[in-house]
Amino acid sequence: MLIESFRPGVMARLGLGYNDICRINERIIYCSISGFGQQSDRSLLGSHDVNYMALSGVLAQLVDKSGRPVHPKVTFADFIGGMAAAERILAALFARERTGKGAHLDVSLVDGLTAMMAGHFAIEHGGGPKNGLMELAGEVVCYQLYETKDGRYMSLAALEPHFWRQFCEAVGRPEWTEAQWAPARPGEAVYDGLVALFREKTFSEWSAFAETVDACLAPVLETDEAKQLFADDRLRHLVRLQPDGVWAAAHGPDGQWGGGVSPQVNEHAYLLVGEE
Repeated sequence: MLIESFRPGVMARLGLGYNDICRINERIIYCSISGFGQQSDRSLLGSHDVNYMALSGVLAQLVDKSGRPVHPKVTFADFIGGMAAAERILAALFARERTGKGAHLDVSLVDGLTAMMAGHFAIEHGGGPKNGLMELAGEVVCYQLYETKDGRYMSLAALEPHFWRQFCEAVGRPEWTEAQWAPARPGEAVYDGLVALFREKTFSEWSAFAETVDACLAPVLETDEAKQLFADDRLRHLVRLQPDGVWAAAHGPDGQWGGGVSPQVNEHAYLLVGEE
């Protein structure tokens, strides 16, 4: 298996293109990861994560109250593109077991983000809003972010009626049960009531409440808090300190993620030159 992320044409120019390698080993799984794919009008253009988010329509979904795009602090295209590449590689390996044939996988970073917009595209094409489902776009009280007494935030996602009912009853406001889909905007009685309610308690108090009331309520954690939470054995132990001193986040609990340490730079160079 070979993974490369040069601009299209570079590997062929170096004599290491798919056709070159395939002549040596036709079973090769050759994965090319690029911004816009191996053959498109933008294939040779340089871009980075925020560009891919902008072109795919994803960035327009992440805006502040004024409609200005919010600069993301996570490189979504890189991570989603990496997961897409892993999926296609696994599928190609399985296919090779069946057919004996390798494959050239053309993975585009922008493709993964664009695929995420499929629902939005369908809704907009049918005459709906550009922001997808209203219920998931921060426009209703049951699916919203609320500020706490000490300036932190809680995420409420009580979309199902029973979760919303449990939340309303737990906070002593059963009369809100019938207003689950009330607009989340100032001046609306239930929304204003929820804003005031969340400002009555601190972040820690609401976090403790979320642990005891099954209402799809969760604290908005900072990086250090999330790391500590998921490093705990009680919550799947997804974050762990590796032997080389690097913190790693796994995709599954113990026994399901493979373990081990990531390869070092040039660790396997001897395989290329045939020397130990």
